[in-house]
Amino acid sequence: MNTKKAGRLLLVDDEELNLESLSAFLTSSGFEVVTARNGREALEVYNAEAEQAEPFRIVLTDLRMPVMTGDQLIAQLLSRPDPPVILIQSVVGDVDRVIQFIKQGVYDYVIKPYGFDELLHRIRKAGEYDSLREVKKNLESEKELRLQQQLHWNFRKEQLLKRSQDKVDSTIIHNIKTSFSQGGGFGALLSLIKIIEQQAKQVDGGYLIDPDLMQLVFSNAKAATSIIELFEEIDGIEIAPISQTPVSAAELHSSLEALVKDLRNLTRIQSQRIIVGERGYVPESLPLAIDLNLTEKVFRELLVNAMKFSVPSSEIYVTFQMAEHGIRVSVLNSPVEDQFGHRGIPSEYQNIIFDPFYRMSKHVFEEYGTHDFGLGLTLVDRILRRMGGSITAYNVKNHLNREMSDLLVNFEVELKSVDAV
Repeated sequence: MNTKKAGRLLLVDDEELNLESLSAFLTSSGFEVVTARNGREALEVYNAEAEQAEPFRIVLTDLRMPVMTGDQLIAQLLSRPDPPVILIQSVVGDVDRVIQFIKQGVYDYVIKPYGFDELLHRIRKAGEYDSLREVKKNLESEKELRLQQQLHWNFRKEQLLKRSQDKVDSTIIHNIKTSFSQGGGFGALLSLIKIIEQQAKQVDGGYLIDPDLMQLVFSNAKAATSIIELFEEIDGIEIAPISQTPVSAAELHSSLEALVKDLRNLTRIQSQRIIVGERGYVPESLPLAIDLNLTEKVFRELLVNAMKFSVPSSEIYVTFQMAEHGIRVSVLNSPVEDQFGHRGIPSEYQNIIFDPFYRMSKHVFEEYGTHDFGLGLTLVDRILRRMGGSITAYNVKNHLNREMSDLLVNFEVELKSVDAV
């Protein structure tokens, strides 16, 4: 975790030796630690920082303290409109009290005595939880803006439909031409054929061709074949068999966590990290009308797409929320500048990006093993519509780390529950 991004940590403990040792350890681990010796002192420090618009995002507190106990401090902090993520240091005898606090909103606890490594792991998870919580809050604040953007899009769509069909066909042909002339596959095959035509020598009724050229022909023919297979897959989605077995929200969450582990080699390309949020208010047993294999394909495409177009060393977030007819899963990333110096998805392109062969960026990402033909999001859209779901894409303000980007791109997937189908 980027500890600088998690903000400073408020450490509250009346035992001087424990306070000093913990503060030294956490500081050496990259955190900026501020200490307090009881609940009242902690509350004063917390209020002073909040007035400076730099509130503590994480508070680690003991329970048994003089002047003001940890119980009283926690009650005060949880009553705030934007409470910090709270972790409790406790002893075995306090477990019942701690459980009650967790029900009220405390994030986690550690039982004394504990190892520093265990504590550090829990604090880092708390930082991830806080980041995801901020992302969710930002998404909620964007709802009204998204409705306005949708109205603008509906108007623009009517204008687009009024354009002449010749212009539409011309645009599509241009996109296909651009896609096919870049990267491996068809474009490279055409270039190789021209080279072979120029260099091949006729020998005894046959042709003598450089073996390296032939190896390139074979490898690009393989790439072209895989592209044709992708075409067939997209074309066949409408008649593809869909599993009728409901998938629980817990199963989907576990599947996405496994997918993230499977993508670790790709995250290393640009030193990125994917953080999968907790299900939160989504019931574990909620039955979803989805095909798990197809859904995994959707999120693999979205996550790889996010990695390709994200700022290096940034974090990609996956969040879960309840929706009116099922659940909403968001994939958010900090976008890199495109060839025109723009970040994110302009509002007028938020629906067009799902059209076949449409590509906002002209870059080719060979290291990710993708085709870059502008068909990945088309496949995602087709799969989701086939399962009764949907996908939208839009920008949200980034309040987490504006050094990376001042906005996040959100690909928001809605999956229907069994009852909604």
